[in-house]
Amino acid sequence: MICASLLFHEKPDISFRRIKETSDNMYWKIIQKGKKTYCSNSPQNFDINNVVKHLDFKVNGKVESKTTKVNIRQHLNHNVKMLSMSHYVNPLVSCFHQEAMMVHAVFLEESRIAASG
Repeated sequence: MICASLLFHEKPDISFRRIKETSDNMYWKIIQKGKKTYCSNSPQNFDINNVVKHLDFKVNGKVESKTTKVNIRQHLNHNVKMLSMSHYVNPLVSCFHQEAMMVHAVFLEESRIAASG
């Protein structure tokens, strides 16, 4: 969940607060769908910090602060880093495949409309 937050964030950095919000939403959606998870709770700052450090991202600020940010752009052109994050995101695909298809369909429709108009 943390890797998904990092991998799909559109800005050059992301706050721990935003990672927690995104991960928390994913966690509760997985629970709501009745899918199996090895997590007993959504990720906390300590968990986020461990994942971020393991993936060798730079953390700006203290772990317990809501304003702590992670610089993610420095690594997103690094193929091994992208592959590592994708490996951890892959199990979420089974939980969110319907949502992914809907988003893809909307994106394609918006692209088609933009190209024609």
